[in-house]
Amino acid sequence: CKEQQCMADGGCKNLIVDHREYLQLLQKLREIPKIKKVFIRSGIRYDYLMLDKNDEFFEELCEHHISGQLKVAPEHVVDRVLQRMGKPSRKVYDQFVKKFKAINEKLGKDQYLVPYLISSHPGSDL
Repeated sequence: CKEQQCMADGGCKNLIVDHREYLQLLQKLREIPKIKKVFIRSGIRYDYLMLDKNDEFFEELCEHHISGQLKVAPEHVVDRVLQRMGKPSRKVYDQFVKKFKAINEKLGKDQYLVPYLISSHPGSDL
């Protein structure tokens, strides 16, 4: 793709967002005898997750696969720095946090996000 900005706000029109296979894998893992839990601690692309057309994967993730904390990588909070990084705007992360809290509240779970942040990236200042 010429643009090479697949994850820009709203996602590229050519990007196919589908978590079904990942969801099916997690469900199959939960069915294996003697496997008590399968936890995902990090590696979830919050920006990709927010492009999904429904919350099925997000809800299943929160209900069964987080052990209390999920690490995500917004990497910065200033939009001009995020733009230089090729990351989506801060509002995408804020929407993710809001949805994460809402899903966990609905499930009655007390779970937290741990953001990875980068300081002193080119373009950032005090």
